[in-house]
Amino acid sequence: MDEKTIGIGVVALVVGVAVGYVAAPKGPDMAAIGKRMAQTMEPVSAANQSLDEKLSALGDSMASLTERLDSLEGTVQDAAAKVGEDLSGKVDTMSADVKDTLSKLSEGQSGLDQRMGKLVETSEKAHQAMAAQQPASAAGGSGDAKAAEGSGNDTADAKAAAGESSGGEGGAQKAAASGGSGSGGSGSGGDGLRPGQTGVYGDGAVRVFVSRVDEEGGAARLNMNGRNMMLKAGSSKAVMGGGTDCLVTLDGLSGGAAQLSAQCGADMPEPQGYGVGETAMLGDGKVRVFVSGADEDAGTARIAVNGFQTQTLKAGDSVAIQDSTCKVSLDGFDRGHVSLGYSCS
Repeated sequence: MDEKTIGIGVVALVVGVAVGYVAAPKGPDMAAIGKRMAQTMEPVSAANQSLDEKLSALGDSMASLTERLDSLEGTVQDAAAKVGEDLSGKVDTMSADVKDTLSKLSEGQSGLDQRMGKLVETSEKAHQAMAAQQPASAAGGSGDAKAAEGSGNDTADAKAAAGESSGGEGGAQKAAASGGSGSGGSGSGGDGLRPGQTGVYGDGAVRVFVSRVDEEGGAARLNMNGRNMMLKAGSSKAVMGGGTDCLVTLDGLSGGAAQLSAQCGADMPEPQGYGVGETAMLGDGKVRVFVSGADEDAGTARIAVNGFQTQTLKAGDSVAIQDSTCKVSLDGFDRGHVSLGYSCS
């Protein structure tokens, strides 16, 4: 190939480049691009407008809710204030009623004391009249003296049961002579107290009047400082006295008499058994007995055996243990505590 042919090719190449540059477009079509962008942004604008409307509606709802809450808060405050006023008024009324009732009870007790005092005074006059007639018959003197002595004992028992003492310390000694201990922290009934007799314990703070003895049933009906109760042989009862408390025990029954003893003041032992809220572990830990409640006056206790289900037992009752030949028994009470038994057959 000669130099002429090469030169012609170079010239043709330059001419083609020039023609292509001139014929080609000078830049992008801006109108088309703008239209395309407008079409793309139209849904976004619509979505923004819908969101603005929803936000505005939500703001209105929040304002309404705030207003309702403010109104409700005011209503609650007004109701609470009204309830407080009503409750305060009822408490005041109830307090006044209780004071009035206590005042009437006090007046009634005062009247009862006066009547009992007159009764004791009448009994003493009768005793003095009988004693004055003793010398009237020399042959029957011994029998009259015995009758007068028995009347004197009955008079002393009436004084002790009523809580009266017409002769100061002498009256207390008469009551003690009927079978109780008139001094010291503790005492016993000696040969026992028969129905109608009274024992005095804790320096006269506790008086126990025997109204009935049931040897077959193994119990005695007693009046301890004005409270009537049945006490079984071998059981005890705490009695609150004026400054001195005593634990009175019915030791036994024999010959129509009740053998009583008492531990008073510092001589009182600690309560025996399990208190409310305590758990007893029986049978080498195989049986768990939870004491839920105890009512010594009613003679009942509420217990749960190996679980949470409670049941109420009376003194002397027992409950069988599930899947076992053993049972748990309620043996007695001691100042809010219960004594539990465990046996297997």
